[in-house]
Amino acid sequence: MCPKSFPHGAEKTLWKVKGSRALIIDLRGNPGGQIEDLQRFAGYLESSDTELYTEVARDKTQKIMAKPRQPSFSDVPLVVLVDSESASSSEMLARHLQLSGRAVVIGDRTAGEVAVARMFRQHIGTEAAVFYGAQTTVGRVTFSDGKDLEGIGVTPDIMCIPEAADLAAKKDPCRALAFATLKTKLAANTAQK
Repeated sequence: MCPKSFPHGAEKTLWKVKGSRALIIDLRGNPGGQIEDLQRFAGYLESSDTELYTEVARDKTQKIMAKPRQPSFSDVPLVVLVDSESASSSEMLARHLQLSGRAVVIGDRTAGEVAVARMFRQHIGTEAAVFYGAQTTVGRVTFSDGKDLEGIGVTPDIMCIPEAADLAAKKDPCRALAFATLKTKLAANTAQK
């Protein structure tokens, strides 16, 4: 599944694949989205109220939580695909799932664009107005390991960067690696049972 924008396309896809034994979340090229959308999407992957990260601002610190949602994928093996264009809330989701042990992250290091920002919208003129805005960082994001991803990004568990020949042949070795990883996890789960 490929949630190019949280949550609209992703939620529809989750309903289509409910009951699946495993899930690949493809966040490659995903610039992220609103925090509320991240919380909503992450809820499908959790079985209880779960802290995603901590937001640290000048005047307050707050835990950002995800509440469980249906259909639930909290008990299925997960692989998250990322690349250097995975940013903001998409890399927050990848890091949360990686730290919690819920997913194997495969791909390239993410963008490292994880800061709490606020948009200040302005305009000049009255009838023929020119609208503009400025976005500024007002806080930082830390995870359960105490680290911040800003300027660093998420380091995948398994590095995978397609070669030019793969792209020319329209092959996706990272997706193939994700399927192989999930196959191994499913076989191990079956053996344990």
